[in-house]
Amino acid sequence: MGKKTKNNKAKNEVGYGNPPEHSQFKSGQSGNSKGRPKGTSNLNQILEKLGLEKVSVTENGIKKVMTKIELAMASLLSKAANGDVTAARLLVAISQMPGVPGYSESERPFGEIDHKLVLEEAEWQVYVNKHRKAEDNE
Repeated sequence: MGKKTKNNKAKNEVGYGNPPEHSQFKSGQSGNSKGRPKGTSNLNQILEKLGLEKVSVTENGIKKVMTKIELAMASLLSKAANGDVTAARLLVAISQMPGVPGYSESERPFGEIDHKLVLEEAEWQVYVNKHRKAEDNE
């Protein structure tokens, strides 16, 4: 056997965490030589590319050109304004994400307490609407 090391294992001994020398990576060579090809897109790049595509939209009889991201946010905002609590929660979550452009943390027009109040009010409106519908059906 080979030289003994500090932990009483032979230098050339094969076992867990100690593969045979012929199958070990050579110096300067990785285990995935082909790797991910240059130029392949990741999810963020794909979302950015698709989200920045322009689409034509007719709003109140006026034709507009918007990006798909703008259209999605306008739709989400409209749903939240109509009392959709899930949409309101999503808007609050998006507005608090780090890296969202528009405002620095100190310039944000609404704080965490404001967001909680908006969500509580939206949930209350849903509750009231459900009970009104139940009363109307009776």
